[in-house]
Amino acid sequence: MNLKIIKKKINFNGTSQEKFTAKIERADDVTTDELVQEIKEATSLTNSDITAVIIALQEHIQEHVAKGAAVQVGTLGKFVPSIRAKAEATKDDVSVNSIREVKCLFQPTVKFKKRLKDVKFAFKDDEK
Repeated sequence: MNLKIIKKKINFNGTSQEKFTAKIERADDVTTDELVQEIKEATSLTNSDITAVIIALQEHIQEHVAKGAAVQVGTLGKFVPSIRAKAEATKDDVSVNSIREVKCLFQPTVKFKKRLKDVKFAFKDDEK
């Protein structure tokens, strides 16, 4: 994984300071078509079969999460529904209007987390 060094302004006790930190230099996003091609090369499935499964997987994950269910996807992780809601003074004041945001959280499995711990880092363009 490539890194770059960035300068940040940090406020500490009312004083602004410039500091430096490492930041991930993101690689190009991987498209569904690229994933399909990689899976095709690793299996005996056709592009159409793989694409159909990916589309169905996306649709079903969205459907289940929208119904309030967490969806475990193998050793990858779990998609979990979540809300951010306003705290109200009384129980009777709580309503669907108290909900400020609906989102989906991703919780990687222990295996995935271990894989991320094994990542090798390098500073891009000899910045370090």
